[in-house]
Amino acid sequence: MREIEISVSSRYSYYLERGLIDRVGELISEKIGKCKILVISDDVVDSVYGNRIAESLTKAGYNPLSYVFEHGEKSKNAMTLNDMLEFLAENYFTRNDVLLAFGGGVVGDLTGFAAAVFSRGMRYIQFPTTFLAAIDSSVGGKTAVNLKAGKNLAGVIYQPVMVVCDPDAFDTLEPSTFAEGTAEALKYGILADKRMFSRISKATFRNNIEDIIESCVGIKAAVVSEDEFDNGKRQLLNLGHTFAHSIEKNSGYSISHGEAVGIGLLMASKAAAARSICKSDVVEKIYEALVRNGLPTGCGISRDKIAEGLLNDKKRNGNSINMVFPEKIGKCEIINVSVDEIGNLVKDAMKTEAVRKKNGDGKNQGIESERIRIIENMISHRVLLAAALADRETIFKMDKTNEDIDTMIECLKELGADTEIRKGGLCKVTPISMNQSGEGNGFLPIINCKNNATAFRLLVPVIAAMKRAVFVSGTGELSKTPFDDIIESMEPLGSVFRYDHFPFELSGELKSGELVFDRNVSVQFLSGLLMALPLVEGDSRIIMESEPDDMEYVNNTLRVLVEFGINVEKNDSVFVINGNQSYKSPSGFEIYDLV
Repeated sequence: MREIEISVSSRYSYYLERGLIDRVGELISEKIGKCKILVISDDVVDSVYGNRIAESLTKAGYNPLSYVFEHGEKSKNAMTLNDMLEFLAENYFTRNDVLLAFGGGVVGDLTGFAAAVFSRGMRYIQFPTTFLAAIDSSVGGKTAVNLKAGKNLAGVIYQPVMVVCDPDAFDTLEPSTFAEGTAEALKYGILADKRMFSRISKATFRNNIEDIIESCVGIKAAVVSEDEFDNGKRQLLNLGHTFAHSIEKNSGYSISHGEAVGIGLLMASKAAAARSICKSDVVEKIYEALVRNGLPTGCGISRDKIAEGLLNDKKRNGNSINMVFPEKIGKCEIINVSVDEIGNLVKDAMKTEAVRKKNGDGKNQGIESERIRIIENMISHRVLLAAALADRETIFKMDKTNEDIDTMIECLKELGADTEIRKGGLCKVTPISMNQSGEGNGFLPIINCKNNATAFRLLVPVIAAMKRAVFVSGTGELSKTPFDDIIESMEPLGSVFRYDHFPFELSGELKSGELVFDRNVSVQFLSGLLMALPLVEGDSRIIMESEPDDMEYVNNTLRVLVEFGINVEKNDSVFVINGNQSYKSPSGFEIYDLV
Protein backbone atom coordinates (compact mmCIF):
# COMPACT_ATOMS: atom_id res chain seq x y z
CA MET A 1 0.00 0.00 0.00
CA ARG A 2 1.30 3.44 -0.91
CA GLU A 3 1.22 6.05 1.84
CA ILE A 4 1.66 9.76 1.17
CA GLU A 5 2.05 12.07 4.14
CA ILE A 6 0.25 15.43 4.13
CA SER A 7 2.19 17.72 6.46
CA VAL A 8 -0.14 20.52 7.55
CA SER A 9 -1.33 21.79 10.95
CA SER A 10 -2.79 18.33 11.62
CA ARG A 11 -0.76 15.69 9.79
CA TYR A 12 -2.53 12.84 8.07
CA SER A 13 -1.84 10.15 5.49
CA TYR A 14 -3.19 9.37 2.04
CA TYR A 15 -3.52 5.59 1.55
CA LEU A 16 -3.54 4.35 -2.04
CA GLU A 17 -4.16 0.78 -3.16
CA ARG A 18 -6.55 -1.23 -5.28
CA GLY A 19 -9.17 -3.19 -3.32
CA LEU A 20 -9.43 -0.79 -0.37
CA ILE A 21 -13.21 -0.52 -0.70
CA ASP A 22 -13.46 -4.00 0.77
CA ARG A 23 -10.76 -3.38 3.41
CA VAL A 24 -11.55 0.16 4.52
CA GLY A 25 -13.12 -0.99 7.80
CA GLU A 26 -9.96 -2.83 8.77
CA LEU A 27 -7.83 0.20 7.84
CA ILE A 28 -9.98 2.63 9.86
CA SER A 29 -9.97 0.30 12.85
CA GLU A 30 -6.17 0.08 12.71
CA LYS A 31 -5.51 3.80 12.26
CA ILE A 32 -8.37 5.42 14.22
CA GLY A 33 -9.91 2.82 16.54
CA LYS A 34 -13.48 2.27 17.60
CA CYS A 35 -16.01 5.06 17.11
CA LYS A 36 -19.39 5.81 15.63
CA ILE A 37 -19.30 6.20 11.82
CA LEU A 38 -21.66 7.87 9.37
CA VAL A 39 -21.07 7.06 5.70
CA ILE A 40 -22.08 10.04 3.55
CA SER A 41 -22.53 9.49 -0.19
CA ASP A 42 -24.77 10.40 -3.11
CA ASP A 43 -27.45 8.17 -4.59
CA VAL A 44 -25.30 7.01 -7.54
CA VAL A 45 -22.27 5.97 -5.47
CA ASP A 46 -24.47 4.38 -2.82
CA SER A 47 -26.30 2.27 -5.41
CA VAL A 48 -23.00 0.86 -6.74
CA TYR A 49 -20.80 0.56 -3.65
CA GLY A 50 -22.98 1.23 -0.60
CA ASN A 51 -23.43 -2.40 0.42
CA ARG A 52 -19.75 -3.22 -0.02
CA ILE A 53 -18.47 -0.41 2.18
CA ALA A 54 -21.13 -1.10 4.82
CA GLU A 55 -20.09 -4.76 4.85
CA SER A 56 -16.42 -3.83 5.22
CA LEU A 57 -17.15 -1.55 8.18
CA THR A 58 -19.44 -4.12 9.80
CA LYS A 59 -16.79 -6.84 9.51
CA ALA A 60 -14.37 -4.52 11.31
CA GLY A 61 -16.78 -4.17 14.24
CA TYR A 62 -18.51 -0.90 13.33
CA ASN A 63 -22.25 -0.31 13.15
CA PRO A 64 -22.28 2.30 10.36
CA LEU A 65 -25.16 4.63 9.60
CA SER A 66 -25.75 6.02 6.11
CA TYR A 67 -26.73 9.45 4.80
CA VAL A 68 -27.44 9.66 1.07
CA PHE A 69 -28.36 12.73 -0.98
CA GLU A 70 -29.12 13.37 -4.65
CA HIS A 71 -26.00 13.39 -6.81
CA GLY A 72 -24.72 16.48 -8.59
CA GLU A 73 -23.63 20.06 -8.01
CA LYS A 74 -27.24 21.08 -7.42
CA SER A 75 -27.05 19.41 -3.99
CA LYS A 76 -23.97 21.34 -2.92
CA ASN A 77 -25.88 24.00 -1.02
CA ALA A 78 -26.77 25.19 2.46
CA MET A 79 -30.04 23.22 2.47
CA THR A 80 -28.26 19.88 2.06
CA LEU A 81 -25.66 20.92 4.62
CA ASN A 82 -28.33 21.87 7.15
CA ASP A 83 -30.21 18.61 6.62
CA MET A 84 -26.98 16.71 7.15
CA LEU A 85 -26.32 18.55 10.42
CA GLU A 86 -29.85 17.83 11.64
CA PHE A 87 -29.29 14.13 10.85
CA LEU A 88 -26.11 14.15 12.94
CA ALA A 89 -27.91 15.75 15.86
CA GLU A 90 -30.91 13.42 15.64
CA ASN A 91 -28.60 10.40 15.75
CA TYR A 92 -26.53 11.70 18.69
CA PHE A 93 -23.19 12.06 16.96
CA THR A 94 -20.42 13.74 18.92
CA ARG A 95 -17.14 15.36 18.03
CA ASN A 96 -15.36 12.09 18.84
CA ASP A 97 -17.22 10.24 16.07
CA VAL A 98 -16.28 10.05 12.39
CA LEU A 99 -17.87 11.03 9.08
CA LEU A 100 -16.77 9.04 6.05
CA ALA A 101 -17.08 11.04 2.81
CA PHE A 102 -17.58 8.28 0.23
CA GLY A 103 -17.98 9.80 -3.23
CA GLY A 104 -16.81 12.57 -5.52
CA GLY A 105 -15.97 16.20 -4.87
CA VAL A 106 -19.48 17.29 -3.93
CA VAL A 107 -19.69 14.57 -1.29
CA GLY A 108 -16.24 15.41 0.04
CA ASP A 109 -16.86 19.16 0.24
CA LEU A 110 -20.22 18.80 2.00
CA THR A 111 -18.95 16.18 4.42
CA GLY A 112 -15.87 18.22 5.30
CA PHE A 113 -17.95 21.36 5.89
CA ALA A 114 -20.39 19.44 8.11
CA ALA A 115 -17.50 17.95 10.10
CA ALA A 116 -15.97 21.39 10.55
CA VAL A 117 -19.09 23.01 12.00
CA PHE A 118 -20.89 20.20 13.85
CA SER A 119 -20.05 20.38 17.57
CA ARG A 120 -17.43 22.95 16.49
CA GLY A 121 -15.40 20.28 14.77
CA MET A 122 -15.47 16.48 14.44
CA ARG A 123 -13.31 13.99 12.57
CA TYR A 124 -13.87 12.97 8.98
CA ILE A 125 -12.27 10.69 6.39
CA GLN A 126 -12.09 11.30 2.66
CA PHE A 127 -12.71 8.27 0.44
CA PRO A 128 -12.83 9.65 -3.15
CA THR A 129 -14.55 7.49 -5.76
CA THR A 130 -13.68 9.65 -8.80
CA PHE A 131 -10.32 10.36 -10.36
CA LEU A 132 -10.99 14.09 -9.99
CA ALA A 133 -11.74 13.93 -6.26
CA ALA A 134 -8.79 11.59 -5.69
CA ILE A 135 -6.27 14.18 -6.83
CA ASP A 136 -8.10 17.39 -5.94
CA SER A 137 -10.80 17.90 -3.33
CA SER A 138 -9.82 14.99 -1.06
CA VAL A 139 -6.47 16.62 -0.28
CA GLY A 140 -5.83 19.97 1.40
CA GLY A 141 -8.93 20.44 3.55
CA LYS A 142 -10.92 22.89 1.45
CA THR A 143 -14.64 22.45 2.11
CA ALA A 144 -17.51 24.53 0.76
CA VAL A 145 -21.04 24.93 -0.52
CA ASN A 146 -22.21 27.03 -3.43
CA LEU A 147 -24.25 30.21 -3.14
CA LYS A 148 -26.46 31.75 -5.80
CA ALA A 149 -23.73 34.34 -6.42
CA GLY A 150 -21.04 31.79 -7.16
CA LYS A 151 -19.27 28.49 -6.54
CA ASN A 152 -17.67 27.63 -3.17
CA LEU A 153 -18.40 31.05 -1.66
CA ALA A 154 -19.16 29.59 1.79
CA GLY A 155 -16.69 27.21 3.35
CA VAL A 156 -13.75 26.58 5.66
CA ILE A 157 -10.36 24.89 5.49
CA TYR A 158 -10.64 21.84 7.70
CA GLN A 159 -8.36 18.83 7.31
CA PRO A 160 -9.48 15.19 7.29
CA VAL A 161 -7.86 12.63 9.57
CA MET A 162 -7.01 10.38 6.62
CA VAL A 163 -7.65 9.82 2.92
CA VAL A 164 -8.34 6.39 1.43
CA CYS A 165 -8.19 5.85 -2.34
CA ASP A 166 -9.09 2.71 -4.26
CA PRO A 167 -8.52 3.23 -8.03
CA ASP A 168 -10.80 0.25 -8.72
CA ALA A 169 -13.69 2.63 -8.00
CA PHE A 170 -12.85 4.48 -11.21
CA ASP A 171 -13.70 1.43 -13.32
CA THR A 172 -17.42 2.21 -13.12
CA LEU A 173 -17.02 5.85 -14.17
CA GLU A 174 -18.35 7.06 -17.49
CA PRO A 175 -15.47 8.03 -19.84
CA SER A 176 -16.51 11.69 -19.63
CA THR A 177 -16.44 11.56 -15.81
CA PHE A 178 -13.00 9.96 -15.79
CA ALA A 179 -11.82 12.65 -18.24
CA GLU A 180 -12.75 15.31 -15.69
CA GLY A 181 -9.99 14.02 -13.44
CA THR A 182 -7.63 14.10 -16.39
CA ALA A 183 -8.16 17.86 -16.64
CA GLU A 184 -7.06 18.25 -13.02
CA ALA A 185 -4.06 16.00 -13.59
CA LEU A 186 -3.05 18.13 -16.58
CA LYS A 187 -3.21 21.13 -14.26
CA TYR A 188 -0.61 19.58 -11.97
CA GLY A 189 1.59 18.83 -14.95
CA ILE A 190 1.38 22.43 -16.15
CA LEU A 191 2.19 23.62 -12.64
CA ALA A 192 5.15 21.44 -11.78
CA ASP A 193 5.78 18.32 -13.86
CA LYS A 194 6.20 18.55 -17.62
CA ARG A 195 7.01 14.83 -17.92
CA MET A 196 3.73 13.91 -16.28
CA PHE A 197 1.93 16.40 -18.53
CA SER A 198 3.45 14.66 -21.54
CA ARG A 199 2.31 11.24 -20.31
CA ILE A 200 -1.23 12.42 -19.68
CA SER A 201 -1.34 14.26 -23.01
CA LYS A 202 -0.92 10.94 -24.81
CA ALA A 203 -4.07 9.60 -23.08
CA THR A 204 -2.43 6.22 -22.42
CA PHE A 205 -1.75 6.51 -18.69
CA ARG A 206 -4.72 4.66 -17.20
CA ASN A 207 -2.87 1.37 -16.65
CA ASN A 208 -0.42 3.26 -14.43
CA ILE A 209 -2.94 5.50 -12.74
CA GLU A 210 -1.51 4.89 -9.26
CA ASP A 211 1.69 6.63 -10.37
CA ILE A 212 -0.29 9.60 -11.69
CA ILE A 213 -2.34 9.85 -8.48
CA GLU A 214 0.77 9.69 -6.33
CA SER A 215 2.49 12.40 -8.39
CA CYS A 216 -0.54 14.71 -8.33
CA VAL A 217 -1.14 14.25 -4.60
CA GLY A 218 2.57 14.78 -3.95
CA ILE A 219 2.53 18.08 -5.83
CA LYS A 220 -0.57 19.29 -3.99
CA ALA A 221 0.75 18.12 -0.61
CA ALA A 222 3.99 20.04 -1.11
CA VAL A 223 2.13 23.25 -1.96
CA VAL A 224 -0.43 22.92 0.83
CA SER A 225 2.26 22.20 3.44
CA GLU A 226 3.81 25.60 2.64
CA ASP A 227 0.54 27.53 2.55
CA GLU A 228 -2.29 25.65 4.26
CA PHE A 229 -4.69 28.59 4.43
CA ASP A 230 -4.39 29.81 0.84
CA ASN A 231 -2.65 33.12 1.44
CA GLY A 232 0.19 32.72 -1.05
CA LYS A 233 1.70 29.81 -2.95
CA ARG A 234 -1.41 27.63 -2.60
CA GLN A 235 -3.18 29.97 -5.00
CA LEU A 236 -1.13 28.34 -7.76
CA LEU A 237 -3.54 25.42 -7.43
CA ASN A 238 -6.24 27.74 -8.80
CA LEU A 239 -4.74 27.47 -12.30
CA GLY A 240 -7.71 27.34 -14.65
CA HIS A 241 -10.18 27.32 -11.74
CA THR A 242 -11.10 31.01 -11.71
CA PHE A 243 -12.36 30.70 -15.26
CA ALA A 244 -13.79 27.26 -14.48
CA HIS A 245 -15.96 28.42 -11.59
CA SER A 246 -17.47 31.16 -13.75
CA ILE A 247 -18.12 28.65 -16.54
CA GLU A 248 -19.81 26.22 -14.15
CA LYS A 249 -22.07 28.82 -12.60
CA ASN A 250 -23.06 30.43 -15.91
CA SER A 251 -23.85 27.05 -17.44
CA GLY A 252 -26.17 26.26 -14.55
CA TYR A 253 -23.64 23.54 -13.70
CA SER A 254 -24.51 21.68 -16.90
CA ILE A 255 -20.77 21.94 -17.64
CA SER A 256 -19.10 19.82 -14.99
CA HIS A 257 -16.22 20.96 -12.82
CA GLY A 258 -13.60 18.85 -14.61
CA GLU A 259 -14.77 19.95 -18.05
CA ALA A 260 -14.74 23.57 -16.89
CA VAL A 261 -11.23 23.17 -15.48
CA GLY A 262 -9.99 21.92 -18.85
CA ILE A 263 -11.54 24.89 -20.62
CA GLY A 264 -10.13 27.15 -17.92
CA LEU A 265 -6.61 25.81 -18.47
CA LEU A 266 -6.86 26.66 -22.16
CA MET A 267 -8.28 30.11 -21.41
CA ALA A 268 -5.51 30.87 -18.91
CA SER A 269 -2.87 29.87 -21.47
CA LYS A 270 -4.45 32.05 -24.17
CA ALA A 271 -4.54 35.04 -21.84
CA ALA A 272 -0.92 34.36 -20.87
CA ALA A 273 0.20 34.12 -24.48
CA ALA A 274 -1.56 37.40 -25.30
CA ARG A 275 0.51 39.03 -22.53
CA SER A 276 3.76 37.35 -23.64
CA ILE A 277 3.92 35.41 -20.37
CA CYS A 278 4.17 32.18 -22.32
CA LYS A 279 4.75 31.18 -25.92
CA SER A 280 1.96 30.12 -28.25
CA ASP A 281 3.18 26.52 -28.23
CA VAL A 282 1.99 26.25 -24.61
CA VAL A 283 -1.53 26.99 -25.81
CA GLU A 284 -1.19 24.39 -28.57
CA LYS A 285 0.08 21.70 -26.19
CA ILE A 286 -2.76 22.27 -23.73
CA TYR A 287 -5.30 22.29 -26.53
CA GLU A 288 -4.00 19.01 -27.97
CA ALA A 289 -3.94 17.39 -24.52
CA LEU A 290 -7.58 18.30 -23.91
CA VAL A 291 -8.75 17.00 -27.28
CA ARG A 292 -6.86 13.72 -26.99
CA ASN A 293 -8.39 13.10 -23.57
CA GLY A 294 -11.93 13.80 -24.70
CA LEU A 295 -12.31 17.16 -22.97
CA PRO A 296 -14.12 20.20 -24.40
CA THR A 297 -12.18 23.31 -25.44
CA GLY A 298 -15.05 25.82 -25.46
CA CYS A 299 -18.13 26.60 -23.40
CA GLY A 300 -20.49 28.74 -25.53
CA ILE A 301 -20.89 31.33 -22.76
CA SER A 302 -20.57 35.03 -23.52
CA ARG A 303 -17.50 37.03 -22.56
CA ASP A 304 -19.58 39.36 -20.40
CA LYS A 305 -20.98 36.46 -18.38
CA ILE A 306 -17.53 34.93 -17.89
CA ALA A 307 -16.14 38.31 -16.78
CA GLU A 308 -19.02 38.79 -14.35
CA GLY A 309 -18.25 35.42 -12.82
CA LEU A 310 -14.60 36.36 -12.36
CA LEU A 311 -15.56 39.56 -10.58
CA ASN A 312 -17.65 37.54 -8.11
CA ASP A 313 -14.93 34.96 -7.49
CA LYS A 314 -13.93 34.34 -3.89
CA LYS A 315 -10.29 35.07 -4.77
CA ARG A 316 -11.08 38.69 -5.51
CA ASN A 317 -9.38 41.07 -3.12
CA GLY A 318 -10.89 44.55 -3.34
CA ASN A 319 -10.17 45.97 -6.78
CA SER A 320 -7.99 43.12 -7.97
CA ILE A 321 -7.91 39.38 -8.34
CA ASN A 322 -5.00 36.95 -8.33
CA MET A 323 -4.81 34.97 -11.57
CA VAL A 324 -2.52 32.03 -12.31
CA PHE A 325 -0.82 31.93 -15.72
CA PRO A 326 1.56 29.35 -17.22
CA GLU A 327 5.05 30.53 -18.17
CA LYS A 328 5.78 27.14 -19.70
CA ILE A 329 4.70 23.55 -19.14
CA GLY A 330 5.98 22.85 -15.63
CA LYS A 331 6.05 26.41 -14.31
CA CYS A 332 3.35 28.99 -13.52
CA GLU A 333 3.10 32.32 -11.77
CA ILE A 334 0.51 34.28 -9.82
CA ILE A 335 -0.24 37.74 -11.22
CA ASN A 336 -2.46 40.33 -9.61
CA VAL A 337 -4.97 41.65 -12.18
CA SER A 338 -6.98 44.83 -11.69
CA VAL A 339 -10.75 44.45 -12.02
CA ASP A 340 -10.53 47.10 -14.74
CA GLU A 341 -8.48 44.66 -16.83
CA ILE A 342 -10.87 41.72 -16.46
CA GLY A 343 -12.84 42.54 -19.61
CA ASN A 344 -9.73 42.52 -21.82
CA LEU A 345 -8.36 39.49 -19.99
CA VAL A 346 -11.49 37.47 -20.76
CA LYS A 347 -11.49 38.74 -24.34
CA ASP A 348 -7.97 37.38 -24.82
CA ALA A 349 -8.79 34.15 -22.99
CA MET A 350 -11.81 33.47 -25.21
CA LYS A 351 -10.28 34.64 -28.46
CA THR A 352 -10.98 32.20 -31.25
CA GLU A 353 -8.05 32.21 -33.59
CA ALA A 354 -8.94 32.69 -37.25
CA VAL A 355 -8.94 29.32 -38.91
CA ARG A 356 -5.63 29.05 -40.66
CA LYS A 357 -4.26 27.14 -43.57
CA LYS A 358 -0.68 26.75 -44.73
CA ASN A 359 0.21 27.96 -48.16
CA GLY A 360 3.23 26.94 -50.16
CA ASP A 361 5.51 29.23 -48.17
CA GLY A 362 4.42 27.69 -44.87
CA LYS A 363 2.88 31.00 -43.79
CA ASN A 364 -0.60 31.26 -42.29
CA GLN A 365 -3.48 33.20 -43.69
CA GLY A 366 -7.05 33.80 -42.49
CA ILE A 367 -10.20 32.65 -44.23
CA GLU A 368 -13.48 34.54 -44.16
CA SER A 369 -16.00 33.27 -41.62
CA GLU A 370 -18.56 32.04 -44.16
CA ARG A 371 -15.90 30.25 -46.17
CA ILE A 372 -14.65 28.70 -42.93
CA ARG A 373 -18.12 27.31 -42.30
CA ILE A 374 -18.35 25.79 -45.77
CA ILE A 375 -14.87 24.30 -45.70
CA GLU A 376 -15.33 22.87 -42.19
CA ASN A 377 -18.54 21.24 -43.39
CA MET A 378 -16.74 19.68 -46.37
CA ILE A 379 -13.90 18.43 -44.18
CA SER A 380 -16.35 16.99 -41.67
CA HIS A 381 -17.74 14.72 -44.37
CA ARG A 382 -14.27 13.50 -45.27
CA VAL A 383 -13.16 12.96 -41.67
CA LEU A 384 -16.29 10.97 -40.88
CA LEU A 385 -15.73 8.78 -43.95
CA ALA A 386 -12.02 8.29 -43.21
CA ALA A 387 -12.81 7.41 -39.59
CA ALA A 388 -15.35 4.84 -40.81
CA LEU A 389 -12.57 3.21 -42.85
CA ALA A 390 -9.95 3.30 -40.08
CA ASP A 391 -8.42 0.42 -38.15
CA ARG A 392 -9.88 1.37 -34.77
CA GLU A 393 -12.12 3.92 -33.07
CA THR A 394 -11.36 7.54 -33.92
CA ILE A 395 -12.09 10.44 -31.59
CA PHE A 396 -12.11 14.01 -32.81
CA LYS A 397 -13.76 17.36 -32.18
CA MET A 398 -16.45 18.75 -34.47
CA ASP A 399 -17.96 21.96 -33.12
CA LYS A 400 -21.18 21.88 -35.11
CA THR A 401 -23.36 19.41 -36.95
CA ASN A 402 -26.12 20.08 -39.45
CA GLU A 403 -28.57 18.20 -41.62
CA ASP A 404 -25.92 17.28 -44.21
CA ILE A 405 -23.54 15.93 -41.58
CA ASP A 406 -26.35 13.97 -39.95
CA THR A 407 -27.14 12.41 -43.33
CA MET A 408 -23.52 11.35 -43.79
CA ILE A 409 -23.56 9.80 -40.31
CA GLU A 410 -26.74 7.86 -41.14
CA CYS A 411 -25.26 6.56 -44.41
CA LEU A 412 -22.12 5.38 -42.66
CA LYS A 413 -24.18 3.70 -39.96
CA GLU A 414 -26.01 1.73 -42.66
CA LEU A 415 -22.60 0.53 -43.84
CA GLY A 416 -21.63 -0.51 -40.30
CA ALA A 417 -19.89 2.54 -38.79
CA ASP A 418 -21.35 4.01 -35.60
CA THR A 419 -20.89 7.66 -34.67
CA GLU A 420 -21.43 9.01 -31.17
CA ILE A 421 -21.48 12.77 -30.62
CA ARG A 422 -21.14 13.89 -27.04
CA LYS A 423 -21.55 17.20 -25.27
CA GLY A 424 -19.01 19.73 -26.47
CA GLY A 425 -18.87 18.30 -30.00
CA LEU A 426 -16.64 15.34 -29.20
CA CYS A 427 -17.17 12.61 -31.82
CA LYS A 428 -16.32 8.93 -31.59
CA VAL A 429 -16.54 6.86 -34.77
CA THR A 430 -16.48 3.09 -34.52
CA PRO A 431 -15.26 1.91 -37.95
CA ILE A 432 -17.03 -0.45 -40.34
CA SER A 433 -14.38 -3.12 -39.72
CA MET A 434 -15.39 -3.33 -36.04
CA ASN A 435 -19.11 -3.66 -36.68
CA GLN A 436 -20.00 -6.15 -39.40
CA SER A 437 -23.04 -7.59 -37.61
CA GLY A 438 -25.42 -6.15 -40.20
CA GLU A 439 -24.01 -8.25 -43.06
CA GLY A 440 -25.46 -11.53 -44.21
CA ASN A 441 -29.11 -10.86 -43.36
CA GLY A 442 -30.25 -11.16 -46.98
CA PHE A 443 -31.02 -7.49 -47.49
CA LEU A 444 -28.86 -4.89 -49.21
CA PRO A 445 -28.10 -1.78 -47.17
CA ILE A 446 -30.06 1.27 -48.32
CA ILE A 447 -27.77 4.29 -48.49
CA ASN A 448 -30.16 7.24 -48.39
CA CYS A 449 -28.11 10.31 -49.24
CA LYS A 450 -31.26 12.45 -49.07
CA ASN A 451 -30.37 15.83 -50.62
CA ASN A 452 -26.69 15.59 -49.72
CA ALA A 453 -24.69 15.59 -52.96
CA THR A 454 -21.37 15.62 -51.06
CA ALA A 455 -22.17 12.39 -49.23
CA PHE A 456 -23.36 10.76 -52.46
CA ARG A 457 -20.29 11.61 -54.53
CA LEU A 458 -17.84 10.73 -51.73
CA LEU A 459 -19.50 7.46 -50.81
CA VAL A 460 -20.16 5.81 -54.18
CA PRO A 461 -16.46 5.22 -55.11
CA VAL A 462 -15.62 4.08 -51.57
CA ILE A 463 -18.52 1.60 -51.44
CA ALA A 464 -17.37 0.16 -54.77
CA ALA A 465 -13.79 -0.12 -53.52
CA MET A 466 -15.11 -2.07 -50.53
CA LYS A 467 -16.92 -4.41 -52.97
CA ARG A 468 -20.18 -3.80 -51.16
CA ALA A 469 -23.54 -4.16 -52.90
CA VAL A 470 -26.03 -1.48 -51.82
CA PHE A 471 -29.10 0.43 -52.88
CA VAL A 472 -28.48 4.18 -53.18
CA SER A 473 -31.33 6.67 -52.98
CA GLY A 474 -31.66 10.44 -52.93
CA THR A 475 -34.31 13.11 -52.42
CA GLY A 476 -34.91 16.71 -53.40
CA GLU A 477 -32.60 18.21 -55.98
CA LEU A 478 -30.17 15.29 -55.65
CA SER A 479 -32.82 12.84 -56.90
CA LYS A 480 -33.11 14.92 -60.08
CA THR A 481 -29.38 15.23 -60.63
CA PRO A 482 -27.85 13.03 -63.38
CA PHE A 483 -24.73 11.08 -62.47
CA ASP A 484 -23.63 9.88 -65.88
CA ASP A 485 -20.15 11.20 -65.20
CA ILE A 486 -19.79 8.84 -62.23
CA ILE A 487 -21.09 5.85 -64.18
CA GLU A 488 -18.81 6.55 -67.15
CA SER A 489 -15.78 6.84 -64.87
CA MET A 490 -16.44 3.84 -62.65
CA GLU A 491 -17.91 1.21 -64.98
CA PRO A 492 -14.58 0.67 -66.81
CA LEU A 493 -13.07 -0.02 -63.37
CA GLY A 494 -15.52 -2.81 -62.57
CA SER A 495 -18.43 -1.03 -60.93
CA VAL A 496 -21.98 -2.03 -61.88
CA PHE A 497 -24.84 0.49 -61.82
CA ARG A 498 -28.32 -0.94 -62.14
CA TYR A 499 -30.37 2.04 -63.36
CA ASP A 500 -29.02 5.49 -64.15
CA HIS A 501 -31.40 7.27 -61.82
CA PHE A 502 -32.34 7.17 -58.13
CA PRO A 503 -32.78 4.75 -56.52
CA PHE A 504 -30.22 2.42 -58.06
CA GLU A 505 -28.27 -0.68 -57.14
CA LEU A 506 -24.49 -0.42 -56.97
CA SER A 507 -22.42 -3.59 -57.05
CA GLY A 508 -19.21 -4.94 -58.53
CA GLU A 509 -15.94 -3.37 -57.47
CA LEU A 510 -13.51 -0.56 -58.09
CA LYS A 511 -10.26 -1.64 -59.71
CA SER A 512 -7.07 0.35 -60.08
CA GLY A 513 -6.48 2.18 -63.31
CA GLU A 514 -5.94 5.52 -64.97
CA LEU A 515 -8.60 8.24 -65.08
CA VAL A 516 -8.51 11.49 -67.03
CA PHE A 517 -10.66 14.49 -66.03
CA ASP A 518 -11.09 18.07 -67.16
CA ARG A 519 -11.97 21.04 -64.96
CA ASN A 520 -15.68 20.17 -65.03
CA VAL A 521 -15.22 17.10 -62.82
CA SER A 522 -17.05 17.25 -59.50
CA VAL A 523 -14.49 17.93 -56.78
CA GLN A 524 -16.57 15.79 -54.42
CA PHE A 525 -16.43 12.81 -56.79
CA LEU A 526 -12.72 13.39 -57.35
CA SER A 527 -12.28 13.43 -53.57
CA GLY A 528 -14.26 10.20 -53.31
CA LEU A 529 -11.93 8.53 -55.79
CA LEU A 530 -8.88 9.78 -53.91
CA MET A 531 -10.30 8.23 -50.74
CA ALA A 532 -11.34 4.98 -52.47
CA LEU A 533 -8.42 4.06 -54.74
CA PRO A 534 -5.89 3.55 -51.90
CA LEU A 535 -8.08 0.63 -50.76
CA VAL A 536 -7.89 -1.36 -53.99
CA GLU A 537 -5.15 -3.63 -55.34
CA GLY A 538 -2.64 -2.00 -57.66
CA ASP A 539 -1.61 1.59 -58.24
CA SER A 540 -3.76 4.22 -59.94
CA ARG A 541 -3.32 7.58 -61.59
CA ILE A 542 -5.71 10.49 -61.95
CA ILE A 543 -4.72 12.96 -64.64
CA MET A 544 -6.17 16.47 -64.59
CA GLU A 545 -6.24 18.18 -67.99
CA SER A 546 -6.93 21.39 -66.10
CA GLU A 547 -7.65 22.04 -62.42
CA PRO A 548 -11.24 22.53 -61.22
CA ASP A 549 -12.25 25.90 -59.81
CA ASP A 550 -12.77 24.43 -56.31
CA MET A 551 -9.46 22.60 -56.10
CA GLU A 552 -9.16 23.75 -52.50
CA TYR A 553 -11.70 21.11 -51.50
CA VAL A 554 -9.53 18.44 -53.09
CA ASN A 555 -6.53 19.76 -51.19
CA ASN A 556 -8.54 19.47 -48.00
CA THR A 557 -9.23 15.84 -48.89
CA LEU A 558 -5.49 15.28 -49.18
CA ARG A 559 -5.00 16.79 -45.72
CA VAL A 560 -7.52 14.37 -44.27
CA LEU A 561 -5.82 11.45 -46.02
CA VAL A 562 -2.46 12.43 -44.57
CA GLU A 563 -4.04 12.61 -41.09
CA PHE A 564 -5.27 9.03 -41.52
CA GLY A 565 -1.96 7.69 -42.84
CA ILE A 566 -2.89 7.53 -46.53
CA ASN A 567 -0.28 8.65 -49.05
CA VAL A 568 -1.39 10.26 -52.32
CA GLU A 569 1.26 12.02 -54.39
CA LYS A 570 0.39 15.01 -56.52
CA ASN A 571 2.87 15.89 -59.24
CA ASP A 572 1.67 18.95 -61.11
CA SER A 573 -1.62 17.78 -62.65
CA VAL A 574 -1.27 14.07 -61.83
CA PHE A 575 -2.34 12.21 -58.68
CA VAL A 576 -0.45 8.97 -58.03
CA ILE A 577 -2.33 6.63 -55.67
CA ASN A 578 -0.67 3.51 -54.32
CA GLY A 579 -3.00 0.58 -53.69
CA ASN A 580 -3.45 -1.70 -50.66
CA GLN A 581 -3.15 1.11 -48.13
CA SER A 582 -4.91 1.11 -44.76
CA TYR A 583 -6.57 3.99 -42.94
CA LYS A 584 -4.96 4.47 -39.51
CA SER A 585 -6.86 6.18 -36.71
CA PRO A 586 -4.94 9.34 -35.74
CA SER A 587 -4.63 11.19 -32.44
CA GLY A 588 -7.41 13.55 -31.47
CA PHE A 589 -7.90 16.72 -33.47
CA GLU A 590 -10.48 19.35 -34.30
CA ILE A 591 -11.96 19.66 -37.76
CA TYR A 592 -10.53 23.10 -38.37
CA ASP A 593 -7.02 21.85 -37.59
CA LEU A 594 -7.11 20.38 -41.10
CA VAL A 595 -8.21 23.54 -42.91
